[in-house]
Parts: sequence; C-alpha cells; structure tokens
Amino acid sequence: MKKQRIWCIASVSVLMVLVAVMYFLGDGKTNADMGPKPSIKLTVVNGPEQYYVALLFKPEGEYTVNKDRIFQNDKFDSTMDRKFFIEFETDGWRVFSNWVGISIYQKNSKDFYYFSYKVPDPFRVLIVCPDKTTYVSNILDQKEFNAKCTYDVATGELTEQIDPKLADNNDVTVIVNYWYVLFCCVLTLVFELIVLLLFRIPVTKRNLLCFVLINVITNLSYAYFSVNSVSNWNFILRCIIFEVGIAFTEAIFYAIMLRDAEGKRSAEKSFMYGITANLVSAVMGVICIMVYTAIRYIQLYG
Repeated sequence: MKKQRIWCIASVSVLMVLVAVMYFLGDGKTNADMGPKPSIKLTVVNGPEQYYVALLFKPEGEYTVNKDRIFQNDKFDSTMDRKFFIEFETDGWRVFSNWVGISIYQKNSKDFYYFSYKVPDPFRVLIVCPDKTTYVSNILDQKEFNAKCTYDVATGELTEQIDPKLADNNDVTVIVNYWYVLFCCVLTLVFELIVLLLFRIPVTKRNLLCFVLINVITNLSYAYFSVNSVSNWNFILRCIIFEVGIAFTEAIFYAIMLRDAEGKRSAEKSFMYGITANLVSAVMGVICIMVYTAIRYIQLYG
C-alpha cells in the first residue's frame, strides 16, 4: 500500500508540474495552431510569363515579418528583392506573414499554388513580375476549410469554387479538428497495443480497460493543447515537454494498474512498457506525417 501511494503521488506530481510548465511557457494564452490547417489551392490564369505570387492580408495592429524566414518555394529567386515584398502595401493590405515568415511562390508550369499552415481570411492575391509590376486581386472571404480559388490576372477577379454542402458552414473547422483528434487517438491505440503484445502483457479486461482509459485521457489532453496552442518560438519545446510528461504519466499509471497472467503487478516491466509505447507512437506519428506530406506534395506538384 505504501509503494502504491508513492506511485500515485508521483503520477499526480508529474501532471501538476506538466500543467504549470505548459501554462508559463504558453503565457496562459491559446490560439488555434496545430491540428488540420485551412488551406488555399490557387490557380492563376492569364498571368504574365514570369511572376511571383503571395497572399495579402490587412493587419489589425503593427505589421511585423521575420525577414530571415521568407519561404523559398519553387526555387524562389534569391536575387529578387525581398525588401520589396516586406515593404509592399496597398490600401492597408500587406504581404501575409506569420511567425514563420512569408510564403512566396515562383511561377511554375501548372500555375497552381498551395498555401497552408496558416492562411489569411479574408485575403487578396498579389502577382509580382521581375520588373516589379504588380497585380492585385479583389478581396475574397474564404468559405471552405480547404478553398479552391482561381485568380484571373486579366480581369483582376479572384473567385472560389464552392461545394454547396460546405458553403457558409461555420463548423467546418471544428468538424475537421474532431476527425483529426479521433484519427490520432485510434492510431495511438493501435501502435501502443502492438507494443503491449510485444511486451507479453496479457490483454485481460482489466489491462485493456486501463490501457484504453489512460490513452483516451492523455490523447484528449494533448489534442486540446495542440489544437489550442500559441504559435511562437517555444511551441516545439512545449510539445516535447508535454509528450515527455504524458509518457511518464502513462508509465506510472501502468506500473500501478497493469497485472500479469497471474494477477500480480510487475511495476518495472509495466513502467518500461509505458515509456517504450509512447516513444514508438511518437516516432510512428512523425513518420505518418512525413508520408502524408510527401503524398500531398506529389498530388499537388507531381
């Protein structure tokens, strides 16, 4: 009983320290960042022979940009004056920038460009020729979570091809995030269940209930943190700390609750299972993201 009490206190302490660290590193603020991102698939028609394309937005406060992190998409010409994009302004509209930098594309053979991570809404499209001639579209409010837009440079008209089922649906982002959380939870359960079998821990009703319960709790906690997280320099650090905290929390929980085939508790083995399972699921998650990104890139540009 005394050892079990110590394990429980340790588990609660890990959770409390984790919450405190997340609060102070995140400054107590939230802002949608992780999870599925809205995107803009842009097709340019009747454009000039050579050009660069970027999105415009109307900043509410002071306009800032990370000058060292302008995205170099489609072999962005380093001789092109970056200062031009940073200082460009028309009726209060500026080249869209977030903490990562500015996303700029150079003309490609398909005249098709994919903007994601964060996109402005409403937005305009900016076309810049090598001689600094510019074309600016009309203002467009994005209706769909993954918008498909066309910019006709000749007419200056920017339009969105809208699916009637998704038009004016304000809950699209929420729905997509729910599916994202569900997918991640199922994927985690699959990977960690495989590790459970490799550790030869019996899949009894008690063990399975404990396994599902702690994973649902920690997955929902991490999903809330990731979908509602501040987008700043220490985001990756906070993710790592959260992952480590979850790994130790689950490991301690397994050490207390899991039983072997004889109904006895093997704390050391269960603890190592918790750490290993979380490490495997984290690595496999990164691999899945990399594969998905590669497939999306091939679909869009291949």
